[in-house]
Amino acid sequence: RSSILACSMSPLLNQRTDKYGGKTMAERATLAKEVFAGAASETLAPTVEGMAGFDRYAANFKEAIHA
Repeated sequence: RSSILACSMSPLLNQRTDKYGGKTMAERATLAKEVFAGAASETLAPTVEGMAGFDRYAANFKEAIHA
């Protein structure tokens, strides 16, 4: 079993013809790059800040992405 990100980078498994596919690793890595960019953005942290028990996570997340 593999993750969707690993599968998206495989030339055997990723036969897409849109922006998430391609012949090169750089082209196939588009999904992974978008996921990591979204995780690193500040738009993710505020969604968990108001949840009980996640305030510490949000603070650590913000520190990690701005380090």
